[in-house]
Amino acid sequence: MAMREGETLKMYSDRYWEMFNVIDGDFDDVADRGYDVKQILVNQGSGAEIMYLDLYKGLKLKLEDLADYDSPLVGFYGKVVISKGQIRLPAQAGLKVVEVNFIVVDAYSPYTTIVARPWLHAIGAVSSTLHLKVKYPSDD
Repeated sequence: MAMREGETLKMYSDRYWEMFNVIDGDFDDVADRGYDVKQILVNQGSGAEIMYLDLYKGLKLKLEDLADYDSPLVGFYGKVVISKGQIRLPAQAGLKVVEVNFIVVDAYSPYTTIVARPWLHAIGAVSSTLHLKVKYPSDD
């Protein structure tokens, strides 16, 4: 999509964003295994998708289904967190479904999962921390 002649940057930006669907800050539209998952953090600065153990158990998944994941993770406060393992699951935003490699950890968080750059790139999303929104192309 290119700027039109005589179009201001603001006009172009508005037209560009209108082409995308919106997920509001509570992320009600993100589903995993047929469940609506809430309290999702979109971390643009991370390359790792994290799922907390409470959500993993809530999805009725078994610990023995986890693949090994040996790298320690450093949490937000600099604390090292050892993962329980890794699992690949489909995650849906709107009509788009992508496979996501979640690292499962047993730690406290106000979030149920953290999605990062790999997920954002897979669905073609653009996130805005200023607006607390994620926008992605629709299939319409």
